Amino acid sequence: MQVNARQDTLVGSELSLSTNRCAWDNEHWDGKYRVFYCDSPWEYRAKVKGRGTVTRHYPTLSIEQLKRFQVKAITAKDSVLFMWITPPLLPEAFEVIKAWDFKFKTKAFVWVKTTKRSGRWHWGTGYFTRANTEDCFIAVRGKGLERLSKGVHQVIDMDDTLIAPVGAHSVKPLEARVRIVELFGDVPRIELFAREVVPGWHGHGLDYPGEGIEIGFSDEVETG
Repeated sequence: MQVNARQDTLVGSELSLSTNRCAWDNEHWDGKYRVFYCDSPWEYRAKVKGRGTVTRHYPTLSIEQLKRFQVKAITAKDSVLFMWITPPLLPEAFEVIKAWDFKFKTKAFVWVKTTKRSGRWHWGTGYFTRANTEDCFIAVRGKGLERLSKGVHQVIDMDDTLIAPVGAHSVKPLEARVRIVELFGDVPRIELFAREVVPGWHGHGLDYPGEGIEIGFSDEVETG
């Protein structure tokens, strides 16, 4: 019951965009974003007691709720989406990408995790083998965006070790945002379900410290 109550709070709340000013946020901007960066609060089907359940850290959204999220209302005709996915929900992730009117292209980033203290490999529990890496997919809408750099690598690295340390639960490495800007430039961009203010980005989310317009949920999944 507690989980459902938190879900209702998330769906009914005023989810806001940052009022953080960016170079592209001026009178010429049409209010549509060209880059979306997203780490969705996925709701897992399996409820495994004591095995890293995400609801202990933040409220989650069901796949149907995510599909009804009105991203299309603030999306430019030609744009790109970077979405962190979780392998147990891979088919559902493709459903969300399609519902947001994007088309999957390929894997953008692979995050190879290490521990903060020792720098050794970080091992999760996993449902079969013990997991380490996380993947970020890229999808496009319309023609997408022109690639400005051919030097952006897939593996998230820090200090040339090809690895990045694990932070707080579900927090992704800042390096991903840096590479996105290197890849597509200083265009209107937003992080969905963000939990911190990042210079040059607008942000959205229940735990985001900014204020601004709402992103609502449609009554049904939009098609076409």
